[in-house]
Amino acid sequence: MKIKLIKSATLACSLMFLTVFPSIGSAKEYYYFESDNYAAITGDKFLGGATNVATGWLEIPKCIINATNEYNALFGVTGGAFNGFVNFFGRTLVGLVDIITFPIPTKVVPQPGLIWNDYDSDTTYDEVFRLRD
Repeated sequence: MKIKLIKSATLACSLMFLTVFPSIGSAKEYYYFESDNYAAITGDKFLGGATNVATGWLEIPKCIINATNEYNALFGVTGGAFNGFVNFFGRTLVGLVDIITFPIPTKVVPQPGLIWNDYDSDTTYDEVFRLRD
């Protein structure tokens, strides 16, 4: 009985994420979504934060690939990995802050806002807690 409940919950969560993630992938750079609706803004901030927490580890291979392409394989594996770990912790922590402070409509701190928006560029971090216009 317990296993059946777990499988049903997993299926429900998977279907929810399959419907949510395609819309997140089309997000703008500066905001997760463009909207004037407070509920949509805060919901999008929460989902963007949860996405950054879940996908923050992708910063490691992203930085290794980018450093290897820009410099060489040795620097990509060493310096790129170090940069990836720093950005992994940065993106994950910013995602946690976004989850905790989702009722406050702020702009996205990591640029690009979601890791797959611009996979070829390094992640940078904007000013923290700038309110949306």
